[in-house]
Amino acid sequence: MAQEPESERNALGIARTSKRKWGYDSEQVDAFLERAHMLYEGEGAQLTQHDIQNVSFDLVKGGYVIAQVDAALARLERAVVDKQTTWEISQHGRVAWKAQTESLFRQLDAHSNVSTANVSSQEKARNRL
Repeated sequence: MAQEPESERNALGIARTSKRKWGYDSEQVDAFLERAHMLYEGEGAQLTQHDIQNVSFDLVKGGYVIAQVDAALARLERAVVDKQTTWEISQHGRVAWKAQTESLFRQLDAHSNVSTANVSSQEKARNRL
């Protein structure tokens, strides 16, 4: 596959699709990434993992290549989580952070087991019919 010319990429190196292919709206992506950068550079946890996971962009012809935007968002998410973890450890200490993380894991694990049990009992009920 031929590489896009440099003029067809934004500052982060995200390429545009051809004029006939669908991609993410470049204005929306650029606006989100600019806002995200400002929030990330600010003090505290102004940009959250939730913000990144729940962003959506319109599809337009000639927009940014979807896979490249998604990859940039994944990198941003990892950076935000790392910054948040570092901040939480600096505020509460490593032991408290680890205890909180383990508690969250136990809650998620218990929820997962309940969900799995519910699915299994629903499948058994269907099989009896």
